[in-house]
Amino acid sequence: MNDPFFKSRVFNGRSYGEPSDLLKRAKEVFHRAEGALISSLGTRHESNAKAALVEAEKALIDATRASASIERSKEDAKFIYESLPIEVEAEDSIAMAKAFLNEIAGQPPF
Repeated sequence: MNDPFFKSRVFNGRSYGEPSDLLKRAKEVFHRAEGALISSLGTRHESNAKAALVEAEKALIDATRASASIERSKEDAKFIYESLPIEVEAEDSIAMAKAFLNEIAGQPPF
């Protein structure tokens, strides 16, 4: 089959209609970012924590949209094409949020 979307799903080990753990990971990163923001208020890490929270919010929104598209793809296959770019955006946002959180963890809070 020459369909690149099908190939990308197969290479990732999932079939067309199978949900991923993207939403779960986005929720975990969001909760970590919330905790980091609360604990870093008034410190030099506050801006990184805010940036991590913004990226985590974007990831959560994109992951929710992707999950909804995957559910709709069970009825109509055209929605699978809609979900893949959204999944990529969510993955990017999760990676950015984790990078900000790792930067906070790697530096002293003063």
